[in-house]
Amino acid sequence: DILSRSLDMARQQSTALKEPTKSSTKGKPTVGDTFRQQLVALVDVLANTNPWYVRCLKPNHNKAADDYDDELIITQLRYSGMLDIIRIRREGFPVHVPASTFLDKYRCLASKDPKPLPKDEKQAAAYILRSLKLPETEWQIGKTKVFLRNTVFDPLEEKRKILLNDTIICIQKYWRRCVYRKRFIAMRAAAIKIQAFVRCQIHRIRFVRKRRAAIVIQSYLRGMFAREFVAELKRKRQREEEERRRRMKEDEDRRRVQAEEERQKQETMRKEKAVEDSFQTAQRELYSLARMAEIKSRKTKKATGEVDLDAMFEFLKDKPQPQGADETAFVGQIQTELDAMFRESQPKAEGSRTMRRKRRIQKKLLGLAEEEDKKEEPFNVQDYSMIAYAEKWFNDHPKDSGGLGTLTLRRRTKSGLKGDTMPKEEMVRYTKNSNLATSLIHMHDPENVNLACSIFKDLCKFYRGDLKPDQINLTIQSVIAYGLDRSELRDEIYCQVIRQLTANPKLDQVLRGWHLLCLCVVAFPPGKSLNKYLQAYIRHHFEDPNVGRYAIWCLNTLRLTKATPRRMPPSSMEIACVRNLNNLICRFYFLDGKAKAIGVDPSATGGDVVRVLADKIDLQNVDGWALYEVNPERERYVRSYEYIADLLAIWERDRRSSIQMTKYATVSKKGHTSAMGAGDSKFVFRKRLFRNPKDIPQDPVEYHLIYAQAVHSIVRVDEFPVDERVALQLAGFQCQVTWGDYDPQSDSRYSDIVTYLPERIIQGRDWSHEDWSRAIAAAHKEYGHSKTNIQAKVWYLTSAKNFQLYGATLFHVIYKGFWSYPNNLILALDHNGFKFVHSRTKSTMAEFPYARLESVAVDVLEQAVTLNMKTQSPEEQKYYTFQTKQKEDIAALIASYSPPHSNFLRVGDLRQRRGRITEEERFKAWEEVRFCRKVLADHNLLRRPADSSGGFLTTTLRRYNKAKLERLQKQKEGKDFEKVFKQNYWSYSKSRLSQPLSMVVGDELEDFACRMFASLQIYAGIANSGGFEMDEDQMHVGMIQMVISKCLEKEVLCNEFYLQLVKQTTDQPGEHNIRYECCLNLFTSIPSQSSRP
Repeated sequence: DILSRSLDMARQQSTALKEPTKSSTKGKPTVGDTFRQQLVALVDVLANTNPWYVRCLKPNHNKAADDYDDELIITQLRYSGMLDIIRIRREGFPVHVPASTFLDKYRCLASKDPKPLPKDEKQAAAYILRSLKLPETEWQIGKTKVFLRNTVFDPLEEKRKILLNDTIICIQKYWRRCVYRKRFIAMRAAAIKIQAFVRCQIHRIRFVRKRRAAIVIQSYLRGMFAREFVAELKRKRQREEEERRRRMKEDEDRRRVQAEEERQKQETMRKEKAVEDSFQTAQRELYSLARMAEIKSRKTKKATGEVDLDAMFEFLKDKPQPQGADETAFVGQIQTELDAMFRESQPKAEGSRTMRRKRRIQKKLLGLAEEEDKKEEPFNVQDYSMIAYAEKWFNDHPKDSGGLGTLTLRRRTKSGLKGDTMPKEEMVRYTKNSNLATSLIHMHDPENVNLACSIFKDLCKFYRGDLKPDQINLTIQSVIAYGLDRSELRDEIYCQVIRQLTANPKLDQVLRGWHLLCLCVVAFPPGKSLNKYLQAYIRHHFEDPNVGRYAIWCLNTLRLTKATPRRMPPSSMEIACVRNLNNLICRFYFLDGKAKAIGVDPSATGGDVVRVLADKIDLQNVDGWALYEVNPERERYVRSYEYIADLLAIWERDRRSSIQMTKYATVSKKGHTSAMGAGDSKFVFRKRLFRNPKDIPQDPVEYHLIYAQAVHSIVRVDEFPVDERVALQLAGFQCQVTWGDYDPQSDSRYSDIVTYLPERIIQGRDWSHEDWSRAIAAAHKEYGHSKTNIQAKVWYLTSAKNFQLYGATLFHVIYKGFWSYPNNLILALDHNGFKFVHSRTKSTMAEFPYARLESVAVDVLEQAVTLNMKTQSPEEQKYYTFQTKQKEDIAALIASYSPPHSNFLRVGDLRQRRGRITEEERFKAWEEVRFCRKVLADHNLLRRPADSSGGFLTTTLRRYNKAKLERLQKQKEGKDFEKVFKQNYWSYSKSRLSQPLSMVVGDELEDFACRMFASLQIYAGIANSGGFEMDEDQMHVGMIQMVISKCLEKEVLCNEFYLQLVKQTTDQPGEHNIRYECCLNLFTSIPSQSSRP
């Protein structure tokens, strides 16, 4: 203020000096005038400029260049007051911003607030600062300006920068979307034009070929008609010639008879006079009359023959024109149909086909959306009753099906054998009878039909409560396991459960049934044909006071979109939780030692749990975070689509069946023993993907979790090459985060040294436990003291990020390649590529980017993963093979960092993907298999089973009628082959063969065929002896080679070996024995020497 007042006074004086004055003398200006004029000019310059005051400091007393006297400069600063000015300015508000400028600049930070800003600029600025939750001690509002400290100004600038960047990215995103959408529309239109042209050409070529084929067919057909017409004309002419000859012969016979009659008559008249000759005359006359009668009779028969002959050929003889007219009409009809077909193929009709094709393509494109809309459309419950479903899909059951009968030798009546059909209303209601004649729903696989009948028996026992407490869960798990393993049985299980629930008079059975229905809904979805009927049945019971809550829970679970069904039946804990309609209580651990217990829905997946956990701990971004299944043996990444309930069921199964000991000890009467394994598994929440390891997260929760993961990597698993000095420094920072400032009275904090230092560092020096504790305390005092919690974390993470392996996931593998690398090494995967790391020194031996990786192959059989590289020269190595149990985690992590490698190759994976096979395809495949079996049986290539001749009643007591004898004869001839060669003849067997499967002639060959089957069982690990085993052949490779060599020598043995392999690979129970599939693949890949396949 003093400086401004002095400048105003000088400006006024300069103005006064500028006014013209009358001088009394004329002469040169005096020194005073010159000084006055210079002062006026200086004031004018100061008035027209913005003054900046610079304080000059003398560097030295000698006025020498590049010579600074530090003491002299500090003395000048101290005595000139500059240090005090700086201190005062720091304690004040160094940033002064006008209120209008502040609003223009930071108004965007309050855009998300729904309340409008005050109209007053100062109030609006204060509202913005308060809405951002900035401390009021760090800012003040003046008359026209806003005064800020750096602790407030820097976060404001950072938030504004982040908002501007997000806004720019959003604008760019929408602009790029428009550009790429236009480009996509143009490319799509071009592709449609190309497709239309190509399809037009294809259909034109097909039409020309069909037209030529139609012309050829017409020519052959017309030729056939012409040849038939000519042949008929020849036959007609031949008949006419035969008729003319017959008539001529009849005329000659008639004239001869007439001449004979005339002669006899004249002779009789000449002998009338003689009496003696009367007798002879009478005899001759009688003879002549008999002769004439015989000739008349023959004449009548011939005449009848003529009439019959004419009547027989009346259509060909008397009316030939209608026949020709019919032929002409038939040919004309064919020509008309062909002309109509040709007219449809003209360009006008082709345009209509194009329109239909376009509509069809549009329907296909909108098919998925229409299906989703149909799913959400409300439907009438009354239109989808279970009776209507039964009328469409249920099999016909006899009324007396499943009843208990009495064995009798009487013949049943015809009506008793046939039986009456059970009404569909009765088939969907509760029944006390636990036997089914066949499945409720039609199924193609006969084994599934048998399983459906046995499942219904188990369900009836479950409903009635006849099972023991330890058998209830096993029954539920077995029923659901059948549904998971065989998709054809799923709707059958739903229908059986609903049948026993409908009109059930007992409440306890109804509650058991709804409990089972809830578990089925969680485990696998119903088929498309049953989906709406099941929803209608569930909605019908919403208002039921007893089971209404079960119905609502079922429908909510049924509406959840499921990519895949469950892999495992429910565990005992899940069964108990679903009975009470509760969630599964699971505990999830963090790397900082804390845990979180949350309720998990039985249908929740790994991705769902990650989102729920993030919401519970206030984690803002879940990108890169995942769940891990951790036990003392391995650490496995839980995929986002895996069901948590499946993992819990696997843990329960392992606890029951594992024979491995855990690290926990139990106390029994016999002393300390080890508990059974699989009880140490737990879920761990950690970061999986470090897309930018150097990035600093803004979320404090995420920063703390990353810090805990860094401590775990350095201390627990020793992933980084940390030396002793760096390890102690990091231990000091860790103590500061854990305990705060150093306290000499609390030395017990550092007693657990393995919490702060890696095991390798502790064992590297011969120090006692107290020495290491004192060293950790000294490091805490030196490096961590007086730092805040966040500062210590930042120091720790900054130090960890300097290591080359930070942000990489390490896998301990066994290298199976050349000796350029050691056998045991570490495969490190990060966002840039993969590295080969020495397991002891943690030094990088080789590094490759993902651009050089061509493909990834996972071998399920050999527990290995192979990296196929892109080579630029023959000297470079093409393949890198590593043996590890974490092969799938490696491939999945590579796919996450490098999406082009997401479709990695799986070698030896025999998992059945039944979801891709439709029921129609399954039925066709089954019919083809059945036809092939029938061909083998009809050609007598199979040896009949030893027990297929019938039992005691068949051979002795049963009375045979003609139909039964014919049926038995057909069985003997092999026509009804399914009753002779039953399902167990074609399916997997653990017992040895008593005779060959095919018609092998000779005792030596039969014995060899049986031993060949025993050798297969030895190779598969089922049997130990009985085949061609060798003592020195531990892997049984020589045994299989000997069997295959014998089969290649004789065609009979080759066919027998094929039948045995097909038998052992059909309907294997439980997990598939991979050895049989290997033998089948090996034998089919060897070319046979026989002329016939």
